[in-house]
Amino acid sequence: MKNIKLIITLLSVLLSLKATAQVVYENIDKGQKLQIIHKAQFWSVYQEIDIDRMDDGADNRLDFNIRRGRFGSKGSINKYIDFQIWYAYDLLGKDYNTNFIKDMLGKNDDKAFQPLDAFVKLKLDPKFNITTGFFRPQTSRESIRSAFGTMTFEKTFTNFVHRSYTLGKGHGRATGINLSGNFETGEKQKTIGLKYDLGVFNAFQNNFVASPMYAGRLTFYLGEFEKNVKDNHFGNKNGIILGVYSTLQPKVQQTALANILKFSNAVNSTEINPYDKNNAVLSTSYGADFLLNFKAFNLKAEYTTAQYTGLMGTVNTAIGDYGIVAYDVIAGYTINKIGNGALEFAVAYSVVDTDDKINLDNLSIVDLKYGDIYGDTNLFDIGLNYYLDNEKYKINLHYVMVNENPTDKNINDYKNNFIGLGLQYQW
Repeated sequence: MKNIKLIITLLSVLLSLKATAQVVYENIDKGQKLQIIHKAQFWSVYQEIDIDRMDDGADNRLDFNIRRGRFGSKGSINKYIDFQIWYAYDLLGKDYNTNFIKDMLGKNDDKAFQPLDAFVKLKLDPKFNITTGFFRPQTSRESIRSAFGTMTFEKTFTNFVHRSYTLGKGHGRATGINLSGNFETGEKQKTIGLKYDLGVFNAFQNNFVASPMYAGRLTFYLGEFEKNVKDNHFGNKNGIILGVYSTLQPKVQQTALANILKFSNAVNSTEINPYDKNNAVLSTSYGADFLLNFKAFNLKAEYTTAQYTGLMGTVNTAIGDYGIVAYDVIAGYTINKIGNGALEFAVAYSVVDTDDKINLDNLSIVDLKYGDIYGDTNLFDIGLNYYLDNEKYKINLHYVMVNENPTDKNINDYKNNFIGLGLQYQW
């Protein structure tokens, strides 16, 4: 009864909030504008708990938390310069044991508050713009799109794998500079266009080796180009978007991949100097993504892969090259005018396929999440999303089945399926 009352209270608060971002200052003649941004996702999750979380026999549990919170501002300094800076307070109040894949959602001590975006964009021409500061490299669609605009309950494996293996940061941001531009022809719904992004970013800097990460993305589209990267455009945009992307970091010091200062060559048993500039790893990634919006139907799919070339390993682990693949397919159908909003039926399937030739063990920048504990992993998400004022208010109820294949052959299966109720607002 107490849980039901809490859910009703949160829902009442959510629906009483103003839907539009607050414009606190605007001067049209000078092109100046200042907006305050506030967003939050409230989660209630009931999850099965197995021995990959706690000792055998531990209780299943109900977990209330603020999955994501955002607060900050955005706007225009003049007609040529836009800016955005905001902060995140994520996983507040979360029970660490309800991370459905070990460590994937991160750890929390209720002190999580950090800058998430801090950048300016110089708009010289539609075909040439410059963005610099702290922001997301323009690569994987699952990474660059907002978690407030997804059809799934949580972002899929493609997001977490791509961010972890390229930047080593769950939030997917880095300092850098990005050049972008847009070329198109035709009118609105009949537009044919191409958008490019080329950037240089700091990633995995450590010890004697300095090596920037280069990132690039090409986006082809038929139909009106999306102003905001999201899954559902609520029938306002029909079209197809196809993106291809890649990252390259030529020399990643192996000690940047883990807190290890001593290596030995398992082939000839000679010690490897981690401070030698020649003893570095090549880090690459590439992928493709697809979005179809047609009236009430939306379909999103993505494939991403990342590889480390030239791992020197430790005494017991990881010699050679390592690769990991993730992909997803997400579909949704929206029925308008259900009460005061729109109801979406959504399904998703996502997979992590780890390299079975070598074991990264403590060299893995995603700790022990995938290959060491789970082997290949997939999940199936089925749910309902109810939207008010497009996605600014969202209530979602999903059931997620997580299929893990333990690397420990003495274990038949892990039980981490969960049901989640989410409440979201954007102000």
